Amino acid sequence: MKNEHLHGLTITALSHDGRGIARLAEHSTHTGSLTVFVQGALPGQKVDVRTVRVSPRFIEAEVDKICAEKGLIRPLCPHWEHCGGCPLQRMPYSEQLFWKRDIVKNAMARIGGLPQSLLENLVAPVLPSPETEGFRNKMEFAFGETEGTLVLGLRSAASHKVLQTSDCILINKEARKILTALEEEVRKYGGRAYTFTTMGRRKKEARGFWRFAVLRTGFDIRESRPGYWLLLLTSHGNQRERAIVRRVASELLGRFEALRATVHEERQSPDGLSTGEKRIFVLGKNGEDDELLSLPLAGKQFHLDVASFFQVNSSAADNLAKLVQNAMGQRTPDTLLDLFSGVGAPGLLLAKNFSKIHALEANPRSVALAARNAARFHAGNYIPYARTVEKKHLASLPLSTPFALLLDPPRSGLAKESLEWIINKVPHRIVYVSCNPATLARDTGMLLKAYHPVSCAPVDLFPHTPHVETVLAFHKR
Repeated sequence: MKNEHLHGLTITALSHDGRGIARLAEHSTHTGSLTVFVQGALPGQKVDVRTVRVSPRFIEAEVDKICAEKGLIRPLCPHWEHCGGCPLQRMPYSEQLFWKRDIVKNAMARIGGLPQSLLENLVAPVLPSPETEGFRNKMEFAFGETEGTLVLGLRSAASHKVLQTSDCILINKEARKILTALEEEVRKYGGRAYTFTTMGRRKKEARGFWRFAVLRTGFDIRESRPGYWLLLLTSHGNQRERAIVRRVASELLGRFEALRATVHEERQSPDGLSTGEKRIFVLGKNGEDDELLSLPLAGKQFHLDVASFFQVNSSAADNLAKLVQNAMGQRTPDTLLDLFSGVGAPGLLLAKNFSKIHALEANPRSVALAARNAARFHAGNYIPYARTVEKKHLASLPLSTPFALLLDPPRSGLAKESLEWIINKVPHRIVYVSCNPATLARDTGMLLKAYHPVSCAPVDLFPHTPHVETVLAFHKR
């Protein structure tokens, strides 16, 4: 059935990655109709599709033609049809929230093994984002080439091709001007955009210099003035190429008063990641700590590096932080173990609730900033460690009992050995913050051996996308 054309499929649901779901009764299995995942389709549409992958349990397909639709709205962005950034923007916002809750419930049932009857009461309605346009304080744009001309933008939904998207609706007008000027400056000095190709299972071929531009909005840590911080990520460069990056950075700083600093980092690995391996220079307007900015969270200003992880939707992140605070409860003499603690958010918001907080974070730069933030907040009981969240490092902590646990892992969730250590140590309370319902549900399945979930609150930090954050609280059985 690969490359077969299927006609008149009705999209009735949404998958966790934003694809439409249809049922194909004429190809039914012993468990019912065959599921079809359709890239580019949304609930409320009837579509003709072309199959791209077929398995005994499901079919993956792409839209050939939209035959009919109802309940959808006009897109906000001129690039919606081709850009992969905001696939849900044709849905009314209330519908987006409905389906995000459905994504969390389905993951918890299908992967975590929780009964639907429990989930209907456990999973709260999704807390909406206060803003649905211009809300991001950080955006990553890729360099690419169109007909030999260097462009800066976001990648297409259907390929790795970079679309010129300087008018992206997720950032404000001043940020768009800076990105347009950056594109012009890079074109003026030349150089190839970076591409890499996977040749086999392990071998990769890469070429090109300009990789990513990461633009952050925040506040100057000295004057509390709003501004912008630009991180330019390139491949390993020679002396001439590094001089060009510095020239581009200098000209942009002179052109935009609100641009506080530009940082150049290099990445030598042949991949599509937007994180640097080596910092080359920091060029700013103050001369000291230029790479630092501050961002608000629940009434506190956290200092972070231009490359640090921090929630990209500040107003919606306040909702998330308040949920964490409520789930942890009132002041207690217990210890808190804060895993994947970053620059101290949201763990430092709980400093007054616990006698001591042990915080683990793998990035040494983030650990140093967490210590700096703790000192600024007069949280002497917050102790950050530059360690990965592995069983051997967990076991080395001077934990007293009873203790509570705060988890905020990456999309991959927790390692099995770390989860087993947690279950054996039996913290009396766990609050798990997740950006991936699938891995949250997987880890929940293991935690059910010793815990029962008491609240599950999804939060929308990424309007117009299928992504949803979840705060899940557990108490020991």
